Amino acid sequence: MDRATKIAHLRETSERLAIAAERDLVARVEHCPEWTVLDLVAHIAGVQSFWATIVEGKVQDREHLQRPGGIPVDSDPIEWFRTQTTRLQSALSNAADIDRVWTWWPDDQSVGFVLTRQLNEVVIHCFDAHNATGKATTIDPDVAVLGLQEFVDVMSHDLVENADTPPPLHLAATDCDWTATLFATGAGEPVTYSDRAESLLLALWGRTADIAPPVRSALSAIDLT
Repeated sequence: MDRATKIAHLRETSERLAIAAERDLVARVEHCPEWTVLDLVAHIAGVQSFWATIVEGKVQDREHLQRPGGIPVDSDPIEWFRTQTTRLQSALSNAADIDRVWTWWPDDQSVGFVLTRQLNEVVIHCFDAHNATGKATTIDPDVAVLGLQEFVDVMSHDLVENADTPPPLHLAATDCDWTATLFATGAGEPVTYSDRAESLLLALWGRTADIAPPVRSALSAIDLT
């Protein structure tokens, strides 16, 4: 997926999250304990503001950056969120993927990493907002694959505990040409999990319970807390 398409998906998905949130800001978010939809909106707005600052300033050092803040007092939370999305989109559009910036992933200190991570972040939380407010949403297969590949290449290394314990988990998307293996060096009989790319992504992020027990057992090594 080219960067212009990623930025377009980031904008569109953020707007779908905003529309879902407008329906009910006090609804509880099932997969984010203790959060309401308002908390979710504040989180994403703060995250987008934080990364916009990094990309705008080509920031190289995390030390002097402030942590993402909350929604300013007397601000409309949805409009504040939309403002941060616009700011992040503008910052990313005016940068290049190869531009060097600080990120939390030591193997990739680039704007390209920020763009992919921010798209994948808002995709999952857009699902959360729709789920909380009682409206179904879908994830484009190409976007889901982007999230799946990031999970395998990056997030699994950050989130998985005791990765030598679960068996290898072979993932295969049934609606597009994508396969990968989690816990490739794991012990035990390999497990195969085939489903639509969207369903695979939601399962990896703990957003669905509709998976077979062997798959659930393997995924229990992933610590999302």
